[in-house]
Order: sequence, then C-alpha cells, then structure tokens
Amino acid sequence: METGETIEDKLHCTQQRANEISLVAECQIFLYVLLLMKLIDDGDLRNAKEFGDFVLQRCRGVNMRTIDSFAAKAIYFISVAYEKSYKLTEIRPLMFEAYKDCCLHQNQIGQATTMNIIIRTYL
Repeated sequence: METGETIEDKLHCTQQRANEISLVAECQIFLYVLLLMKLIDDGDLRNAKEFGDFVLQRCRGVNMRTIDSFAAKAIYFISVAYEKSYKLTEIRPLMFEAYKDCCLHQNQIGQATTMNIIIRTYL
C-alpha cells in the first residue's frame, strides 16, 4: 500500500468488514482462486506455484462440503501453474494426497478434478 493509504481505502470496505469476510472459508478460497488466476494470467508462475501450495494446504485444512467446488477449481489452477512452468510431474505426490482426501470426504468433483490432473502428469 502507498504511504497514508489505509485498508479501507484500498478495499473500499471497513477493517471490520474485511475481517468478517476473511473468517468465512468459502470467501477466502474464492478470493484465493481469483488471485491464483490473476497470477497465472500475468505470467507470474513462480509466485502462482508458491501461492498455489499455500492454497492447497488451506483447502486440505477445511472439511466443508460448500468448499468442494472452490477447492476443485483451486486445484485445477494450481496444476495449470505447474504445467505452464514445465514442472507438472512435481505436483503428482500432492495430487495423490488430494485425491485420497477427496475420496475420504466423498468429494466427487474433487475426485474427478484430481484424477484428471494425475492422468495429465503421466502424459
């Protein structure tokens, strides 16, 4: 932020509202997905990979059915970041762990997404 600029000026909301938004896991994951898309679109693949690893850990720490579709989308964009940086095989162990978690939590969209990514790592 620039000098003298507050969070209210930057986000166009109060600090209290920003804290309320950050407490809801669905909002966090949605904003993470948007930021991940922006990093990939800007070509900042190194930061996208690092941030993607953080998002993947955040998704694994939350066991809510309302997050399943957001987590699947985040996993997809994480794989895109790795694929564009030609390091897709490095993500294979993480995808196996994510697939295991999706199976245990009966997250069907996550299972489908991670299975497609795993297959892509072998091609």
